[in-house]
Amino acid sequence: MERDILYYILFNNSDIYDKRYATKLLHFAYGYPDWTHKYHHAGFDISANRVMEILEEYMDENHDMQGDICFWVTGHSMGAGVANIVAAELLHGHSGINNRTDNVYCYTFASPNTFYLTDNTNTRKSIAFPDKLITENYREPHGVKYRCIFNVVNEDDFVPELPMKGCGWTKYGRTATLSFNSKKKRIEDIVKSESKYDITNTKKFINETYNGNTQTIRDIVDSFNEIFEDDPENMRYSAYTFDDSDYLISRDYLTEPIIPKNTKPYQKIDSNQLRQYQMPAYFMQYIAYCMHENDDNGNRVFEIPGIANLNQVGFAFAALVKRYNSQRELIRDRSDLIQCPHYLEPYYLLTKTICINDFK
Repeated sequence: MERDILYYILFNNSDIYDKRYATKLLHFAYGYPDWTHKYHHAGFDISANRVMEILEEYMDENHDMQGDICFWVTGHSMGAGVANIVAAELLHGHSGINNRTDNVYCYTFASPNTFYLTDNTNTRKSIAFPDKLITENYREPHGVKYRCIFNVVNEDDFVPELPMKGCGWTKYGRTATLSFNSKKKRIEDIVKSESKYDITNTKKFINETYNGNTQTIRDIVDSFNEIFEDDPENMRYSAYTFDDSDYLISRDYLTEPIIPKNTKPYQKIDSNQLRQYQMPAYFMQYIAYCMHENDDNGNRVFEIPGIANLNQVGFAFAALVKRYNSQRELIRDRSDLIQCPHYLEPYYLLTKTICINDFK
């Protein structure tokens, strides 16, 4: 698009303080030359483009390779998000690497959403700039060209739901979304029929270890969508916009490193009135921090009994504005149902039940 989304939203704000913060945000979000497609998730696009650079170097160094070249692309979780875009780049005809669409095969597992539907695909209008049409470089992520990208999603898993579909996010290619819980009997029957597996351990995982719950994930996703219920189509900019919500802070808060550094670009502090203002992106970054096992210094985050899986001590007591209370409590109270469905094991077993007709 002709202008940056964040620039459009934040620099059209009359609050001088917000404009100073906007400068920091723009440096963070749009300061990377490797983010070449703004309709992609920034982190995945940057990583995918760097992978493509390495691949192009390899192809140049091995230009004497004979015969047809076939690309197999795969990944799990964050790796799946990168794989989803890498495959799309190969299919799109990345210069110097590939000019075909029949030699790329991509299988992703637990991929987050990677593509932001920035326009109304019927009118080709831009959400950010209603008087302009989307450029010819805009892609249709579910078009025929990308039908050799297969995404496997466990319906009990929270990660593939982010960023939220209700706010205009999706993935390239076709996706099979199946509930591990609803497939347990079928999975167990398949495992029993294959003697090479340790049936005892696998059965224990299926019937004792696995704790996913599809309804829990639906509730959490619906709750998260409420944050953007006023303007879900503009979620990408409203996520980076301050509202009137604020949080009263102590003076110690100004000097002690209480909050994780990855959240700091998404807050502003009025040191005179001792108030902290937050963007929705602050809340999302805080969740990402709490789901990580290490703190800013590389030390393991202290665990609270009962919610050790997500190491939620910071999440339980952090300074979060009231508008996020319901989402925070939902994540905290059900955190033990979130981590296991994202493991490799359920995806490995779930994949055994999938057929081509499951991919939509």
